[in-house]
Amino acid sequence: MGDILNRRIFNAICDMKPIIYSIISVLFFCWPGTLCLGQQKAMAISIKLDDIPTGSNFILLQYKGEVLDTITKAKEINGALVLKTQPSAEPMFYFVNVDGHKESLVLFIDRNVQISGDYSKWPDVKVSGSVSHNEYQLYHSLTDSLEKAGKTMFKRYSAVVSSKDSIAIG
Repeated sequence: MGDILNRRIFNAICDMKPIIYSIISVLFFCWPGTLCLGQQKAMAISIKLDDIPTGSNFILLQYKGEVLDTITKAKEINGALVLKTQPSAEPMFYFVNVDGHKESLVLFIDRNVQISGDYSKWPDVKVSGSVSHNEYQLYHSLTDSLEKAGKTMFKRYSAVVSSKDSIAIG
């Protein structure tokens, strides 16, 4: 009798595994401050620049398909501002535009970052707080140096070919 009762309890617990796993999953993913969509905080891009004109407007842009879409806008107050957007699970490209500058600052981020530096040197400013952005900057610097080296080599080759120096060509 006790053996049959133990077997029934064991079978009942085994039948409840999917329910128990579901409850644990919901608690883990939706506990305050974790990954539940309703609980996510906004991703913040904090900007503090020296010599920034009072009232400068900043715009955060992102490509959605083939369209560059405005995500948010903010106005400088006392030399600082914060642009906020929805967090992303993977790093994404964002573009920050500011009044008075034609070039955009390109960001490759998935978390909060801080931007600092001198307004007059925009977009050559310091971005901190994102490993993804640091790796993007490293990749970009490597490809830029390779492109520069390739252009230099091509100029030298073109000069030799145009000089018709048979020793250099041969």
